Amino acid sequence: MARFVEKLPALKAALGAFDLRQAFAADARRFEKFHLQACGLHLDYSKHWISDEVWRRLGEALEDEQLPAAALRLKQGAAVNTTEGRAATHMDCRQRLSDEQHRMLAFVDAVLSGRHKTPGGKNYQFLLHIGMGGSDLGPRLVVDALKNGTGLSAHFVANADAADLQRSLAACVPDETLVVVTSKTFSTQETLLNAATTRAWLDSAVGAEAARHHMLAITSDALRATDMGFFPHNIYTFPASVGGRFCLWSCAGFAIAAGCGVADYRQLLAGASAMDAHFLSAPLLHNMPMMMAALGCWYRNGWGLHAQGALPYAERLRLLPAWLQQLEMESNGKSASTLSPVPATAPLLFGGTGTCMQHSFGQWLHQGSDIVPVDFIGVLVDDRQSPEHHRVLFAHLLAQSQGLMKGRSVAELQRAGVDAALHQHKFMPGNRPSSILLLSRLDAYHLGALLALYEHKTYVQSVLWGLNAFDQWGVELGKELQTPLLAALSGGAVPEGLDASTHANLNLFLKK
Repeated sequence: MARFVEKLPALKAALGAFDLRQAFAADARRFEKFHLQACGLHLDYSKHWISDEVWRRLGEALEDEQLPAAALRLKQGAAVNTTEGRAATHMDCRQRLSDEQHRMLAFVDAVLSGRHKTPGGKNYQFLLHIGMGGSDLGPRLVVDALKNGTGLSAHFVANADAADLQRSLAACVPDETLVVVTSKTFSTQETLLNAATTRAWLDSAVGAEAARHHMLAITSDALRATDMGFFPHNIYTFPASVGGRFCLWSCAGFAIAAGCGVADYRQLLAGASAMDAHFLSAPLLHNMPMMMAALGCWYRNGWGLHAQGALPYAERLRLLPAWLQQLEMESNGKSASTLSPVPATAPLLFGGTGTCMQHSFGQWLHQGSDIVPVDFIGVLVDDRQSPEHHRVLFAHLLAQSQGLMKGRSVAELQRAGVDAALHQHKFMPGNRPSSILLLSRLDAYHLGALLALYEHKTYVQSVLWGLNAFDQWGVELGKELQTPLLAALSGGAVPEGLDASTHANLNLFLKK
C-alpha cells in the first residue's frame, strides 16, 4: 500500500490549478472550515492550497498511517529512538514532576528567596548558563520570552568563541553568580571549555574552594560531573531518554525556573502538558500538530517546495526560529528512511521577527522566484506591550499574510495609474500560502503549548517520512574530524591523508 507522502503528487494533480483568491471568493465559510483551536492557540490554515475535496482525501490518506498509535507509542515509552534503542520520554517531564525536578525547584526557591546564599554570605544576583544545542537554545528562548525581573539576571553562553563567554562574564559579578553547566553527556567540548574558563574566573575572584559552591551541573551522567569536581548535591540529573533538543522540560530547564521564577516554570510545563493531551486525544482532522505536519508534507512531497518560514510577530519570541531550526532540521534532516524510495525530508527552515523581517527577506517572500509556505506567529494579548505598538504589530502580521495571498495584479496597477514601465516591477503574483498561529496571551502556559505543538508536529512528520527523529549522527562527524585537527593546531602531528584544502588552511593558521 502506498504511504501518505507517496500519494501527495496525485492529490496535487487532482487539485489542479488552484487560486486562493478564488477559493475565498467562492466560499464565505472557508476560515471556519480550516481553523483549529487548542490550549489557547488559534491556527488559521485557510490560506493554504487545499480544497474541501483534497483536504478530505488528505485525511483519508493520513488515516492509513495510524498516527494515533504512533503518538501512543511515544507516550508509553516505546523505543522510538531506534538507532540508540531508547524511548523519548520528554513528555514525562511535564506530565508529573520527578523527585529530581522537585529537588531542583526547592533549591531555586531557596536561592530566589535569599535563604540559600553564596559562600560569602551574599544573595545570588546573576545566573550564568553554559550549554550547547538543545541544552542552550530551549532555556535561552524561554528565559528571553518570559523574563520578568523576579528571577536572577540570566546570561547564556554556548559558542566556543571566547567573545561569547567574555561578554557574559563582563555582565556578572563573580561572588554573586551561580554558574549552571548543562550537558546531557557532560562530554560536549565547547561546554566543558567554557566551564573550565568560567571556573578559573571564579577561582581568581573567590578562591578555589568557594568557587565549587557557585557551580552546578545538569546532566544525565552524574559520575562524569562528579569526576570533574562538582559537589554531588550540586548535580541535577535527567534521564538519558530525554533528548538534548527536548530537554528544557527536565532539570535542564533550571535557568527557566531561576531566571523567570518557579511559578512560570510550572506554568510552562502545564501548557506543554495540555498540548500533549490534545495531541493524544483529538481526532485526526482536529488535531493541530497532525494537521500542521500534514501541511508541511503536502508542500514538501506534493509540491516539491524546499523551505519553510517561521515568522514570530513578537520580539520576545525572537529566538523561536533558531529553536525551531534545531528541532525540525536536526530531528528530520535525514535520509535514513524506512521508505523506499527515500522521500524528500525536512525543508530548510528559516525565520525572523516581524516587523524587521519585512525589511530584509520580506521582498523575497512576495516577489522571489521560490514559493515558501510561512507560519505567521502572533499574540492576541501581551500584557507587557504598549497597546499602540501591539496594534501596529498585529496589523503588519495580518497585512503580510493577506499580501502573500492577494498579491497585486497588473489590472490593479493600471487602475491606480502606475506607469506601464513599472508594472512588471510592482506586480505581485500572490497565491502564496501561509498559516496564522496566534497565542491567546504571551505567557508561560501558552509558550509551553506552542513549543510542544511544534515538537509533536516534528515527530509526526518523522513518522510520515519513515525517520528516527531522536538521533543526530550528522552532528557527530564534525566532532570526530575536529579531534586530530585540534591536536595539529596545538603542536601535534598534522594528520596524514588530508585533502589539499584542509591542509592548506591548517598551514595558514599554523604559520600566522
